[in-house]
Amino acid sequence: MISLPLAAGRLLPVLAALLFPSPQLVAAQLGVSPTRIELTAAKPTAAVTLKNESGDRLVIQNSIVAWTREGKEDRYTPTKDLIVTPPIATVAPGGSQVLRVGLRRPVDPHRGLAYRLFVQEVPPPPKAGFAGVQIALRLSLPVLVQPAAPAPPRIVWSGAKRPDGGLEITARNEGSALLAVDELTIRGTAGRPQGRGPVSVFPGGRQSWVFPAEVLEAESETAHVRASTNAGVIESDVDVEMP
Repeated sequence: MISLPLAAGRLLPVLAALLFPSPQLVAAQLGVSPTRIELTAAKPTAAVTLKNESGDRLVIQNSIVAWTREGKEDRYTPTKDLIVTPPIATVAPGGSQVLRVGLRRPVDPHRGLAYRLFVQEVPPPPKAGFAGVQIALRLSLPVLVQPAAPAPPRIVWSGAKRPDGGLEITARNEGSALLAVDELTIRGTAGRPQGRGPVSVFPGGRQSWVFPAEVLEAESETAHVRASTNAGVIESDVDVEMP
């Protein structure tokens, strides 16, 4: 389970503190488990547990949208493909709430589908005399629906030395389902994803990671990568293009 501040983004509390130099900044705490949901034809439902780790009652509104990516931009559209219950929940201090996510359409025979579950706090009225800033939650969890006949991931890897001496590894997804990459390592060193994490590589899309120069053995033009993904561990030897 992870514990997250109820905020629209990591920068929001910082920006609020800078823009509103008030004596009090309030952000509740919410534990979420799991942080990624996977559905199949054999398992069309899943449970997500929310734990209120704050001292206040929380009112949470839940919704699901279809998730696609155009270039580097995520796109969200309304959908009736899935349902989440309850759509609104009240969680007592220290209490828990189980959300049920269910598939309402048949799985696609060959293509994976992607959605996002949004967990949104409904802010309470400010308490009498409160002069601070209330920070409201908006968490977003990926919901991945596997095809009826899932195929092994088809990832094409490439590598290149960067002008600064670092190593850039790129994965191109030529498969039919989104690949969620939790971590990419070379010789035990984790790469830094380019863009926002966690990393999701859509079919036809690509993602790059940057590594320090020392992960590449001296005089070597090949890097052995190890990716921890929703499809299991993927390992490959990647040819590195030298400048």
